[in-house]
Amino acid sequence: MNKKLDIYDGANKKKLERWLEVCSTCHSGRFARLWFEALDEYMFAAYRKRDEAQLLVEECFEKGWIDVNARAPYPMGDVLADKLGVKLLGEGIFKAFKMAKGKVPVIGPILGEYANYSYDDGNPSQIETEYGNMWFWYALKGYKGVAHGQQDYAWWWGWAPMVNQLSRIKSQHDMLERVYNIEAKLGIGLGGDK
Repeated sequence: MNKKLDIYDGANKKKLERWLEVCSTCHSGRFARLWFEALDEYMFAAYRKRDEAQLLVEECFEKGWIDVNARAPYPMGDVLADKLGVKLLGEGIFKAFKMAKGKVPVIGPILGEYANYSYDDGNPSQIETEYGNMWFWYALKGYKGVAHGQQDYAWWWGWAPMVNQLSRIKSQHDMLERVYNIEAKLGIGLGGDK
């Protein structure tokens, strides 16, 4: 789960060389290599956008703008923790399910996936759902579009809506900050004494 992706390690270089060999049966080796370089560039650009969005979502939890204790627990988090254990889930997710009783922020590619299928009492929040959509639908569709030479798909179903999701995340982040600060001044809600 917390594995760092290194596209230049030995195993990935072998996969790339195999793909280049396959592609070179119909295309020139130079064309195939340039194609894969373009695909890597898309991936890195998309990761930069997703990283920017993730920092905004994480800040909402770090600053207390979203109260995870007031929401329903992550669906079946306890079952997942018991069945998969710390080795498969990773220590952070396992502890979140066990120690926090499943009341966790839903950020990123693994936990965020359920945001597309299940909503219960504000869990996940709108900003978490926007980020899940950015990750699972648009960034990946753009990648697939580039990989398959479908520029229209890469743009209209990938990059453009992914950037739109980032804009929505920024707006939601700013709104949560403003509401929190107003509540703090009024002494109510999450920003005040309740």
